[in-house]
Amino acid sequence: MVVYNKLPLVDQETQASDDATFQEDLPTKGGLSGIDLMFRVSNATGQYGAGGLNILDILEEVKIVVNGDVNIFALSGPELFRHAWVRDGKPPWYEFNERNSEYQYVNVPIRFGRYLGDPLYGMKLSAFQNAQIVVDHNVTPVTAGDSVANVGYVSGSLQVNAQLHVTPADKEPAYRGTIGTREFYTYSTTANEEKRIELPTQHPYVGVGVYLHKDATWIYNLIDKVRFSLDNDEKQPIRGRWRNHVMNTQEMLDVETLVYLANVGDLGTLDNIIDHVRSIQIKPGWTDIGDTGTILEWNPTFALSGSRLTWAAITEKTMAAADGGAISAAERSGNAPFDVMIQGDLANYIYWPFGDRMLLDELHNPALYSKNEVVLEVGSTGSATAAMIVEELRPVTG
Repeated sequence: MVVYNKLPLVDQETQASDDATFQEDLPTKGGLSGIDLMFRVSNATGQYGAGGLNILDILEEVKIVVNGDVNIFALSGPELFRHAWVRDGKPPWYEFNERNSEYQYVNVPIRFGRYLGDPLYGMKLSAFQNAQIVVDHNVTPVTAGDSVANVGYVSGSLQVNAQLHVTPADKEPAYRGTIGTREFYTYSTTANEEKRIELPTQHPYVGVGVYLHKDATWIYNLIDKVRFSLDNDEKQPIRGRWRNHVMNTQEMLDVETLVYLANVGDLGTLDNIIDHVRSIQIKPGWTDIGDTGTILEWNPTFALSGSRLTWAAITEKTMAAADGGAISAAERSGNAPFDVMIQGDLANYIYWPFGDRMLLDELHNPALYSKNEVVLEVGSTGSATAAMIVEELRPVTG
């Protein structure tokens, strides 16, 4: 029986530099099933509706590096959150909060087995000369793109917390392998192109992911078709329209909803992780109606483009006198807090699994083919940021 302990490696360490690299050595012995990396950042006072004000965007790259230069794991914050959601069926723990002087949190779960606590697959720490957590982060304050210009984050407020799921040093399991996940290629798409991206061939594929992003744009309108090509299209085991692949990815999810603590201002925006939105529930702000001139409620209106909500007018109802009197409604000029729950498709990410994740018996072996490619057929709408992600079954030695 394999027993994993839950042990802190980094305990609420504040990062003094906004644009820097955080590094922490992992233990030299033990079997590592996973790492929970939690981040916290403080919002500035006065900001609202900054659109990209999401803690995930701070995390430029999260890596597990062994032997100095080998990336067993390497994803950006937005990629990691989406990949973990697909892998686990539910979003990682989070609090996406745009409100003044409050905190945002996110846990980014790194896993080296089929699941947390896997006795057969994991990372054998003694197999490496050294192993590190490396996080490139940038909390440089951002400027809101709405009716006021204020910074988005408090400088020097990023906090890192790391918890290991690890065996005792003298009880390393006899792992069969390690599951690693990494971004291996990024580029900007060009309209009306067919882009062929060759995949790495060192290890069998557990799965392949494609991340595509452009603000305020439906990816359905950007990418026409995507396929997995072998030997220059001699075989095409996976192919279809982007929407087909989104549908297949969506079927892996048990949860299709995210909640945002939004700070809404006129013409402000909210860039969320859901598109093809099927339901939006907005809880208006309320205050004590016993006060003179009290605000009774706020009702916002918005426009939706891709995964971006652009807030329009906010109607504010007020009571003229304490405990009674006339109620009036007018457009609010300042910001207001709202709870926004959004249901729809996971935006900007598709994932192709190879075989049964629990059995790992039908993995794709790239060494059997002269070429293994992801092929994007880009439409006429324009450019987007594209990233290719591979999930590999690596030997215990990395």
